[in-house]
Amino acid sequence: MNDENQYNSEEEIEYFSDEEIRVYDQMDNLSPEDWNEITADKYKEYYDYLIPAESNIDLYCQEPYDVFEKIITDEIFELLAEETNRYHKQFIRDNPNYLSNFKQSHIKDFKELTKEMMKSFIGILYLLGINIRTNILDHWSSNPLLNSPISNYISSDKFQLYWKFLHCNNNDNIKSNKSQKITNIIDLLNKRWKDIYNPSSKLAIDETMVFNRGKNPFIQYCPMKPIKFGTKLWSLADSSNGYMLHVKIYEGKGNKNTKTESLSEKVVIELLEPYKNKDKTVYMDSFYSNPSLFHQLSRNGFDAIGMVMINRKLLSDEIKKRKVQKGEHIFSENKDVMILQWNDKKAVNLLSTVKCTSTGEYEKYDIKKKEKIILERPLLIFDYIRHMRAVDRNNQLSSYYSITIKQFKWWRSIFLKLLDISMSNAYILYKSFSKLKELDHKEFCLAVIERLLAFHDWKKEKIIFTIDVKMYYSNFENGKRRKCKSCHSNRNKRTDTKFFCSLCNSKFSKYVTICRQCQRDHILTHLNTF
Repeated sequence: MNDENQYNSEEEIEYFSDEEIRVYDQMDNLSPEDWNEITADKYKEYYDYLIPAESNIDLYCQEPYDVFEKIITDEIFELLAEETNRYHKQFIRDNPNYLSNFKQSHIKDFKELTKEMMKSFIGILYLLGINIRTNILDHWSSNPLLNSPISNYISSDKFQLYWKFLHCNNNDNIKSNKSQKITNIIDLLNKRWKDIYNPSSKLAIDETMVFNRGKNPFIQYCPMKPIKFGTKLWSLADSSNGYMLHVKIYEGKGNKNTKTESLSEKVVIELLEPYKNKDKTVYMDSFYSNPSLFHQLSRNGFDAIGMVMINRKLLSDEIKKRKVQKGEHIFSENKDVMILQWNDKKAVNLLSTVKCTSTGEYEKYDIKKKEKIILERPLLIFDYIRHMRAVDRNNQLSSYYSITIKQFKWWRSIFLKLLDISMSNAYILYKSFSKLKELDHKEFCLAVIERLLAFHDWKKEKIIFTIDVKMYYSNFENGKRRKCKSCHSNRNKRTDTKFFCSLCNSKFSKYVTICRQCQRDHILTHLNTF
């Protein structure tokens, strides 16, 4: 091509004015008056194709730990070790009299963590998910009925010490946005989950609830969820296998959204940004679905299918008032969006940019006739049921051996959930792409834990623990005995004692009496509360 035919100046390029762009957008937008009912034979063809997922790295002959370290990299372990060491220094700086007041505290025995030590500590956390106890201290119990392998790798004092100072971010840099406690780890893991994996053509968006009943600035109550109290995470997963691609903390509505964009639309657009114009089909529930969002997704190269609430904007009054008889299905379309109204046991409304009016047969047991009957159901309903449960599949897989430690700090619950999701993603990658010996989920977790624990031997560093009753407990001035609070609450029995906890006395300004048998366990609990 000659240079003369090329555009050499901006004057030769024709630009649309702002008014022309506004008029074009208005012409392209949906309108409630443009919905038209269509016949059941208009869109008979339906291509339920699935482009399989691909791995962006070579996993053909990778061992379980080799797959795991592709997700939780050395960069993440180094960050955790660095921030844990920094938080210990900040604690000493902000509490200068702590060591002098509590001379038996193990804080003085803290040694700076290295990358290898942090790997071993994370391995111990994963091992807690394999060996579950109702009380964390039961892992080190002398009772043979509560015997746990964790006591062979680390002492209770050392575990409580490093668990107390485990941190993900610098507290000095956290100001108004409290989600910064954990967002840097979330960003790193989201990036790794997407970098090493190219998902299939089917994606699903849903919520993940992380249980926490402590002091939580983002706590939510969802009565319809199995986990009713906790932190909500927006989640994007691959429908073909449940691989988690992205999570984001719900921090509340925050600033008021624009009139043209709701919170659900903003979340969906943000989660799907990396997959724009890549021929993906997205499935979502009625919380997100609305005609405006589906129209926008269609313009960005996505197909979308999801249940929709009948009172959504841009749906016509005729559709909202329409009553569908049992077994009947009615289709209506508006430009590139179609709505299906179907009645099985109750009315079902499905919004879709995939236009298909075909139906298929399925079996259903009739209680009155006491036999199986054949019924018809639209193919879009089959497709939605098959691909919508991706996030639930990942949550189910990660719940089998989830790390369960009771704590009040909300961000630690999310951190443990991220570890569970990472292990589940690693197992999905190993099962899908590695050609080595096939392992079940538990065998895979144990293989990864065994390699992690080998990075550091915690038993070489002994912390000598001696209980000085005079330091932590004092006699009452009048010499009278009172009942032990620990025996009364945990063992449902009365034990009279003349000792009380000076730590609890200074913190709660009331006597907390503890007998000699409960003293050691009570002291260990202060590592989580102070």
